[in-house]
Amino acid sequence: MKAARCVSILKNSRPSTINDLAAMNALYRPGPMEFIEDFIARKHGKRQISYFLIPSRPILKETNGIIVYQEQVIPNCDIVAGMSLAEADLLRRADG
Repeated sequence: MKAARCVSILKNSRPSTINDLAAMNALYRPGPMEFIEDFIARKHGKRQISYFLIPSRPILKETNGIIVYQEQVIPNCDIVAGMSLAEADLLRRADG
């Protein structure tokens, strides 16, 4: 069942780069799985890509405006909340 769902998701995502495959791999785990359909829809222009803050755009551009990787949390914490790198890393670890 799980393998069939994974294959279906990959077919729907139609990855065009290694980064697409990496993002799908990162999203395919509890929690982030809820963003898979949104990620695919944004990738194929079926849903508008939006950024919660304009300064986050360079950080989230590769992942269509969705936080996919823990490494994207730290700079966004700095932008949104003015956290230090140490504070943001603590939040990232708690999220993981």
